[in-house]
Amino acid sequence: MGGPGWRVVSTNSISGVLMVILETERLDDMTAIAREVVTPAAAQLLEALVYFHLPGASRASGRVQWTPDHGYIPLTFAE
Repeated sequence: MGGPGWRVVSTNSISGVLMVILETERLDDMTAIAREVVTPAAAQLLEALVYFHLPGASRASGRVQWTPDHGYIPLTFAE
């Protein structure tokens, strides 16, 4: 799965929690990208965590958490 300027590297799901790791340089668009990834499965989820990596980076630059009650919450990690 992917879109303009981003691609999913891996996904895991257990007990209604989805974890997605993706690569992109579009860190300013984390929430929009997370919405595109999570929306198709949201009805079956309790929570989703989408981690954003710059291409080739081993550590995430940010994360967007989604829950039905709180929506999308972006977090940028310190370098």
